[in-house]
Amino acid sequence: MDYFKVSVCIVTYNQKDFVYQCLESLLDQKTNFDYEILIADDFSTDGTREILKKSKHENPQKVKLYLQEKNIGAYNNFAFVHKEAKGQYVVHMDGDDFALPGKLQVQADYLDKNSSCNIVWHRALTYKNSNYYEDNNSKINYTRKKYDIVDVICNVTVGKNSTCMYRNNYKNISWYNYYELDFPANVLKLTDKNKTADFIEDGFYSVYRSGIGISHTQNHIIKIKIYKWLLQFYIDKVTDRSVINAKIFWLVSSDLRHLKKSLYYGLYVFFSTIIYFRISSIFEVRKRQLFIDNEFNEVKI
Repeated sequence: MDYFKVSVCIVTYNQKDFVYQCLESLLDQKTNFDYEILIADDFSTDGTREILKKSKHENPQKVKLYLQEKNIGAYNNFAFVHKEAKGQYVVHMDGDDFALPGKLQVQADYLDKNSSCNIVWHRALTYKNSNYYEDNNSKINYTRKKYDIVDVICNVTVGKNSTCMYRNNYKNISWYNYYELDFPANVLKLTDKNKTADFIEDGFYSVYRSGIGISHTQNHIIKIKIYKWLLQFYIDKVTDRSVINAKIFWLVSSDLRHLKKSLYYGLYVFFSTIIYFRISSIFEVRKRQLFIDNEFNEVKI
């Protein structure tokens, strides 16, 4: 079996206008190691598959293509392709995003040199309304470089889309148990003592397309799934239960302020965990949250 240091997992669905740039940006990466590109297409019908087949034909040693025979949904497709990854390290890319030069080498080098790091992510540019932007969040809010399991629970997500690389040494995690979100899988990667998710602040290594894909659709459904996972983490005692309760408190507060559909389920979860309510934990979670600033500064690349 071929050895690859890095597996790049790409999920696609009806992205014919973007997927070629995504693939080329990865095929053009300069590295001192071998890497594979695994693409799982979720039954696209717009011509995306023809582009993928052409890339596979032109790069048979590097590209592995999986064409779903029916639409299985974004999260199932994500789980499927990550389960197929054989590399020492794994990168996720959405088919509408693309990499910038140096991405794979920089992240792999970081994991080589930092044995306590299980997930590493980097700064990304946002492509919006035909311009590239540097969001203030990537420049200001990551005041620390290392984040533990509590930080991940407080923030739910780790980095922007298409910015993470992780160690592929968690075969005990059944991806199909965690397909609904990458949040629980990220938390479980940090349950080992002193393991961290680290941030590389020097340079931009990918571009995220704003307003494309599923990240902002059915928000209340995603929120309910987050509540469910927080309740599960509370039951499993993955970290201090008062911290988990405090994170639930902040999510419920947001739902109440904005009258979200997920409010009622959030209240149920909050009162199910209220025995561990601590004022000190409320402030601790607030301090650890990386507050998102939605202002953007245009940049040229």
